[in-house]
Amino acid sequence: MTDSPANAVLEFLGMWLSDREKGIERDLAAYQALFPGHETAIEAEWRAATDPNADAQVGPAGSDANGRIGRFRLVRELGRGGQGRVWLAEDEELGRPVALKLVPRSPLTEDLAPRLRREARTMSRLSHPGLCPVYDAGVEGPYGWIALRYVEGRTLAARIHAERAGTAARTTVEHVLREGEALARALHVAHSAGIVHRDVKPGNVMLGLDGAPVLLDFGIALDDAPQAELTRTGEALGTPAYMAPERLEGRARADARSDVWSLGVTLFEALTLARPFAAPTHVAEARAVLEQEAPDPRELRREVPRDVALLLATALARRPEDRYATAADFAEDLRRARVHEPLRARPTGTFARLGRWCQRRPAFATSLGALALALVGGTTISTALWLRTRDALLVSDGLYRDIGQLADSLEARRLLAGVDALWPALDSRASGFERWLADAERLEAREGEYTAVLATARARVASGAARPTDAWLVEGLEELLARLGEVRDRRPRVAAALAFARDVRQRSIGDARELWERASERVASDARFAGFLLEPQLGLLPLGADPDSRLEEFAHLASGVAPARDAASARLVVDPETCVVLVLVPGGVTRIGVRPPDAEHLEGDAHVDSLAGPWDGPVVELRLDPYFIGKYELTQRQWERHAGANPSAYGPGSNDVRVEDAGRHPVEQASWDECDALLRALDLELPTEARWEHATRAGTGGPWWAGPTRADLAGGANLADRFAEATGKTHSWSFEPGFDDGYLVHAPVGVLRANAFGLHDVAGNVAEWCADGYEDWAAVPPRDGDGRALGGERTRPFRGGDFTNDATRARSSARDGYDRNVRISYIGVRPARAVRSGQR
Repeated sequence: MTDSPANAVLEFLGMWLSDREKGIERDLAAYQALFPGHETAIEAEWRAATDPNADAQVGPAGSDANGRIGRFRLVRELGRGGQGRVWLAEDEELGRPVALKLVPRSPLTEDLAPRLRREARTMSRLSHPGLCPVYDAGVEGPYGWIALRYVEGRTLAARIHAERAGTAARTTVEHVLREGEALARALHVAHSAGIVHRDVKPGNVMLGLDGAPVLLDFGIALDDAPQAELTRTGEALGTPAYMAPERLEGRARADARSDVWSLGVTLFEALTLARPFAAPTHVAEARAVLEQEAPDPRELRREVPRDVALLLATALARRPEDRYATAADFAEDLRRARVHEPLRARPTGTFARLGRWCQRRPAFATSLGALALALVGGTTISTALWLRTRDALLVSDGLYRDIGQLADSLEARRLLAGVDALWPALDSRASGFERWLADAERLEAREGEYTAVLATARARVASGAARPTDAWLVEGLEELLARLGEVRDRRPRVAAALAFARDVRQRSIGDARELWERASERVASDARFAGFLLEPQLGLLPLGADPDSRLEEFAHLASGVAPARDAASARLVVDPETCVVLVLVPGGVTRIGVRPPDAEHLEGDAHVDSLAGPWDGPVVELRLDPYFIGKYELTQRQWERHAGANPSAYGPGSNDVRVEDAGRHPVEQASWDECDALLRALDLELPTEARWEHATRAGTGGPWWAGPTRADLAGGANLADRFAEATGKTHSWSFEPGFDDGYLVHAPVGVLRANAFGLHDVAGNVAEWCADGYEDWAAVPPRDGDGRALGGERTRPFRGGDFTNDATRARSSARDGYDRNVRISYIGVRPARAVRSGQR
């Protein structure tokens, strides 16, 4: 069929793939007969394509008897692509493990040596922890080789496969966003060096043992220099399922936006476990890429936030000019979505769809343009214009359904959808609040005009003189005015947040410099902090040291009113309007978890407990940085001040809680997601399990912070007691014999005695959500620093026991977990916050 060996191989591979998709089976002889004169080359490619175990001996064909290629001893195969394999090997000259990519010589690789040198030279220009560095390259016998850093771990593709199979917990949306941000920033480094990857996909992302993603295999990367195609260890030009439309069509040279597309597909799959354009065959999948819009990931995974769906839609825009211009821009929006800041990307939405519709139907463009100008510019709306446009659209393809959402209606929807993303109220975010209020004011200024138009249309309907389109007009205006009412209702809260954001730096730092200096001096002189230097913290106000724990306490100004200290006892006086109070907890080397007693570990030893359950251990030693944690559980009034509603089952309307005390009771019946979102909006966070247990133990190693026996909790924990049992309403609770704390359900925060760090209710009252995944610490140990245990997202841990349980669940090491969406009347939350630097 062809005289060129290279062309013969290419034609064979294309035919073999086509036959496979069509279900056609040919043996080797049949293919060789189609390519006379190239039988040897066809046999080599056919065996590589059809025999997944080919060359699976100690080393590939061409290696020596001991499995060596030159100075490299081959250990085991790590993976393979269409024209190459990667081995774990030992560089015996330098004594280090490497990932050795072997590319066999063939008619397609006649220029193998210069191509390998070009790839090594290209990759040597890159230096970033998210990019796999190249050590060396060369040719040895029948192979060319490239030695790269060996990254121990598993690929993102392997994780996705495990999650699909149900053998691994789902990765959190936040964690995928963090991985995506890291990959996008790594890609930007490559793009800045003039290198386009061209094969970004889950199989080329290695997740190291520390969880950090590393982008592998720039083997088909394209240098911006002319004639710079490099070695191809994947499919010839990339993997079709992850290739951008312009590359499938061959109408554009790959650039940064092509990699942005591929990363978008990769992250879509990591989030939803499905490729956005999945189809039974490669051809069908490529056709879907070219002809279909990417689906909304929220249809496949409900907890994906709207902003994440928007940024993925931007990355997966079919036209390169509609995508993120750079991987750095993509990374920034991934960061913004993760920390709940407004995105830079804007939804395609109705206006873009309308623009494309007008390009296909220019006859209507003028009237629609006039309508949009009237709506956006604030000109009095011409009912006649609106109706003429409506009549024109009625005979078109149904786009008229979008007209009621144009301009101000869309703007109102945007404001309502984005209002929660404005928080936290910090000076660095004040401009977002300002823009929102200015946009809201412009909308409200036109409310009277819309009301008048609506009244006219309603009058025509009532008189029997209605036009055919009046019903549509009334419906659209009623929807718009309802949205404007919602915008108006939110303005006071946004205005108050803006005022706070403008003043918070002065209130918490500028006016409190002397308080911060004294607090910093006390911390520096406290041996528990080992010379730690405390800097001023934006949004916090020093309250001085607790009289018993001698740890510094701080008012969190965004959540309420700073409490005063009682003149006689020096203890804080707390009421429903009190803000969150944070305690600065010393870090250092600590131990968490517990083990059952055995011959070497006796009952009574630290972290040994006969009540230990299988998930309460193992004992883990780690180093924690100093951090802030709530002195009290978050109260119902603190929640209500920000969220506008109180979700608690035992609140002001409950017969089991005194109305006057309800605001001081802990909030409960809020899911993990709801707690996480509210704390983030207040510039706070959930504590990790390690931080929670370290703060609860407060230097103790026994089963309970209060002492070695259950009775030691008396006066320091609200459990299921005799008083609750006597009511006869709580037959499903686990009661603590002989215990009587005086409360039927949870108690107001702070009324029971504190632990050695000055924290109240760490045992009993309500259980408390923690930040991590609910993981086996033997497999996923907490890390140093913040103590986070990376893991699955669906089940989340809660700690501390509660008013429905006995002392067993109130042990310092007792762990339990529920689905993150569960709302239950005995689980609440204790706020935390990392110590920050550079906020002066």
